[in-house]
Amino acid sequence: MKGVILAGGAGTRLAPFTKVINKHLLPVGPYPMIYWSIKKLKNVGINDILIITHDDNLNNFEKILGNGNDLGVNITYKIQPYAGGIAHGLLYAKDFIKTGKFIFMLGDNIFEDSLLPYVKNFINQGEGAKILLKNVEDPERYGIA
Repeated sequence: MKGVILAGGAGTRLAPFTKVINKHLLPVGPYPMIYWSIKKLKNVGINDILIITHDDNLNNFEKILGNGNDLGVNITYKIQPYAGGIAHGLLYAKDFIKTGKFIFMLGDNIFEDSLLPYVKNFINQGEGAKILLKNVEDPERYGIA
């Protein structure tokens, strides 16, 4: 199974920092934000990861993450030429995924729960998709599914 991380958001709510660096590379604790998504994928045995971002951010991702060797994963990059939304970003993973099952994550979502029970259930369900959502008091702050 492969992993896909969308990391192209503008991060306007985190300005002025995001005027110079992609929000997914900002520190959250001791690591850049995107490390947490990579770690979640690695913890469920997914080592082949595609990061989709904008071309103006690619250099920084490559400098910080490289090809993933230091993190114990294999990272490939793909450019989303313009911010067309989540579904548009996922379209750029088509050649990477091919026909197998995959896990798709947003690079700015951080959560404590392990993905393992959900991944096992997804593998065993045969066909279709699985979407993980969380109820929050003020969904407007986070986006609405």
